[in-house]
Amino acid sequence: MRKLFYPLMLLLSIHGYGQDLYYTYHGKKIPLKADSSAVYVEFDKPESAKLNLAKNSGVSSAILYGTQGILFHNARNEFWNKAVSREKNILFSTPILRTEKSFIIPRPFILLQLKNGEGAIKAVLDKYALGDSKYESLGSPGMYKITYLKGPYRELLKICNRIAEDKNITWCEPDFFSDIKPHRRGPLYPDQYYLNNTGQSGGTAGVDIRAEGAWLSTTGAGTLRVAVIDEGMDAHEDYAGRLLSGYTIGNPSGNGAPGYAGAYHGVACTGIIGATHNNGLGIRGVAPGVQLIPVNIFPSGVASDADIAAAINWAWNSGAADVLSCSWGGGEPSNAIRDAFNSAMTLGRGGLGSIVVASSGNGGNEDASFPSNLPGIITVGACDHNGVVCGYSQRGASMDVVAPSADDDDAGGIFTTDRMGANGANAGNYMNNFGGTSAACPQVSGIAALILSINPNLTVSQVTNAIQRSATDVGPAGFDHIYGFGRANACRALEQAIIETGISGPAVFCGSSASYSISNYPGFTFQGWSIPVGETRVTLSTNGNSATLTKLMDAAVMLTATYTSPCGGTMAVNKVVTIGLPILTTVNIENLNYPGNICYTDPFNNAYPIMEPPGSHADYFDVTVTPPTGSPNNFTTFGTEFVVPVRRPGTHTISVTPVNACGTGAAVVFDFDAVDCSLFSARSAPGSKTSASGKGITVSPNPAYKTAVVTFNGQQKISKTGGMQSTEIRVLDMNGAVKLTKRVPQGTNNVPLEIGGLPAGMYIVETRNGGVSHTAKLMVTR
Repeated sequence: MRKLFYPLMLLLSIHGYGQDLYYTYHGKKIPLKADSSAVYVEFDKPESAKLNLAKNSGVSSAILYGTQGILFHNARNEFWNKAVSREKNILFSTPILRTEKSFIIPRPFILLQLKNGEGAIKAVLDKYALGDSKYESLGSPGMYKITYLKGPYRELLKICNRIAEDKNITWCEPDFFSDIKPHRRGPLYPDQYYLNNTGQSGGTAGVDIRAEGAWLSTTGAGTLRVAVIDEGMDAHEDYAGRLLSGYTIGNPSGNGAPGYAGAYHGVACTGIIGATHNNGLGIRGVAPGVQLIPVNIFPSGVASDADIAAAINWAWNSGAADVLSCSWGGGEPSNAIRDAFNSAMTLGRGGLGSIVVASSGNGGNEDASFPSNLPGIITVGACDHNGVVCGYSQRGASMDVVAPSADDDDAGGIFTTDRMGANGANAGNYMNNFGGTSAACPQVSGIAALILSINPNLTVSQVTNAIQRSATDVGPAGFDHIYGFGRANACRALEQAIIETGISGPAVFCGSSASYSISNYPGFTFQGWSIPVGETRVTLSTNGNSATLTKLMDAAVMLTATYTSPCGGTMAVNKVVTIGLPILTTVNIENLNYPGNICYTDPFNNAYPIMEPPGSHADYFDVTVTPPTGSPNNFTTFGTEFVVPVRRPGTHTISVTPVNACGTGAAVVFDFDAVDCSLFSARSAPGSKTSASGKGITVSPNPAYKTAVVTFNGQQKISKTGGMQSTEIRVLDMNGAVKLTKRVPQGTNNVPLEIGGLPAGMYIVETRNGGVSHTAKLMVTR
């Protein structure tokens, strides 16, 4: 093996953050600082005998790190340098690198994502003088790992940053060891109250995930596969027969088994997901019928970004996992890990996307840790046996739900499986001391498996919607940054899965009739069909789980199928059906600059959301704008709104015509006046007080998912006799109904609005301060 060693005294002499010492994540530079208190050395063979180097060089301590490296502490003296220089098997050495929050350790590998497909990798290698380097795929299309043995760690960072700027590269970074680790917590006392809480843990009855109701419908399909990406799992007695072949990073024969005594974390998570019911042993899992895939990313206690990315890609691809459960995180973000999860959520399950569930982290009152904060991942925090969020549970805008776990004093712990025998946390095969967000995450992974057992064809967004919309609301009403949408509810999640599946049949039909059907679901008793009382435009005929709608005239009609639910009560599955031509009722004028008027001096700044009744199903809209003088401007829209450039004053006439597969519906026609707004000192109502700047408000991000921020551009600076006044913010739907209100003191210029509880759609954000009001449009997505 070629020996590559770079003088450590030079390597260790660097202090402070520098512009040339960084890596790029998602287009953002992450500054780094070399820390000479510890040095990582990678060898060509993972021989523990290399620890003798520490003994012979005056280093205070040394530990095996990963599969081929050793981390040396206090390696600063000349004797150390001489000792290392005599070693014959060193590939690479580097100080640890500090970020603002954590640390990373580079390895002699380059990770990158190509824009131009698989075949372009050789061109990249040649362009950056890496043509003789070895490379391998990390399992996602276009994602590669390249061996780099051409220079010290600084050169590695530099070439990665150069490649990252290449127009043919999506991202490039070194392979890092990061501070990613299982989200562990300390000893707890026994009980499986999280499945059915009767107060047996000393907590509050009913604070559980409603698992027993869900089991009346399904305990998990035997075809479903859940990958537990963690410390590995062994063939435990409580899920024997359902443990599939697995994956261990760096060890083709590892098969996902735990790598060392005391590595119990993955086994504990697995028991919560899938322990067998009614076998005379141990505990009950949330989804005891599913198959379980062990993926060990911590065989030696640490893992590099490339290894973790490769494990994720193996799980959704070769492992064919439907659900990926990840009770770990922390450290610095990685492009490779992010894109591996994106591949899982877009390419997994034959293109439907694998469901990824991750624990938010145990760092307390701070944002959810990487990777749980990535878009699309279901982020799970922890609440205690009284339903109160645990102090250690991380939170933030990416939160989805919480699930029960141990509280801050280790009360109300989770009873689950342990390593068989003496290799786990306890001497037996089970443990009563598991907690943290690690224990909450697999409960939701199990719920995701139950949902896919009801309907394996649901998409990632549909499964996520089912979990969010079914959650038991706790904490502040609606979505919040602490509990997300609330406490996970397995039984109601199955109801939502049925709602997401919907009624089979056309959403639009042009002929005289159309047929519809609904499935039978175990545990759910089908009651029958209905349309609104008094509906005279169509007739409904039924035959068990089938129904027929017959047209009498054009209409948009709500068709409903009703079930008795094992969760209690009845539930409805609705489908809005357009029969014949589309029906348009309203075109809403947005962004009025002056009451009743639009500024013609603001071209392309006037949005007109097109309001359809639910289910009118226009495919597009033909729009004609007739200015005061000149020819009409005709165009077709392909969204839910259109924007009109207004370049002259006077009355404009707009005609909007809906079109669908059945033909052309009736047009909505309206007028508006365009005025020269430069004639007014501010865009405010006549007789009102004016703002200092008159610049209105902006709302971002837009579209928004959980949180939107209203930014005031000066108009709050309004005096009122007797003192200052507050500003009211209202969010209205397109029918004018108020959905959210908030009052803030004058001078508060950036106001967050929690919109996670609002259905997807278009809304109006309105601010009122004295006599001045401003509006902006907001699109909410789900």
